[in-house]
Formats: sequence, C-alpha cells, structure tokens
Amino acid sequence: MPDEKLFLQNLAHLLLKGDLARGEKISTQLESGEEIVEPPASTPPPPKEKLEDCLAALEQLAGLENVKSEIQSLVGFLEVNKARQENR
Repeated sequence: MPDEKLFLQNLAHLLLKGDLARGEKISTQLESGEEIVEPPASTPPPPKEKLEDCLAALEQLAGLENVKSEIQSLVGFLEVNKARQENR
C-alpha cells in the first residue's frame, strides 16, 4: 500500500505540474472518500474583432446585397438601442 500511495503522489505531481497544494487537497479527498469535483478548465474567449473590421470584410464579398443590407439594418438597430440605454 505505501508503494501505491507513493506512485499516486508522484503521478499527481507530474499531472498537476508541481502544484503541491492542489495535490495535497486531492490526496486528502481521496483518503477521506470525498468526491473530487474539479472546476472545468476555462478557455479564454477568442479575441473580439472590431465591428468596423467585420463590416469591411463583409463589404469585400461579392454579391450578398440582401445579407449586407440586413446586417447594416441590424447594426443600426443595435446602435440605437445602445444609445437609448445609455441616455436613461
């Protein structure tokens, strides 16, 4: 049993990249029979593109006049709503 515990501690150390505090917490939870719940790893959101850049890219596309018109209408609608909320 001591060899198994040592093996698991070494494995945890490798997997946790040396995070000893987290390793100790997990060891304690395992020994007590407590359920281990790890928060999901958060991934950073993709960088936001500027609206102007996206609209310029849309305008570069050939055709799609109906789509371009609808997008411009939606952008205008959202800008008006945002201005209204800011002026309340």
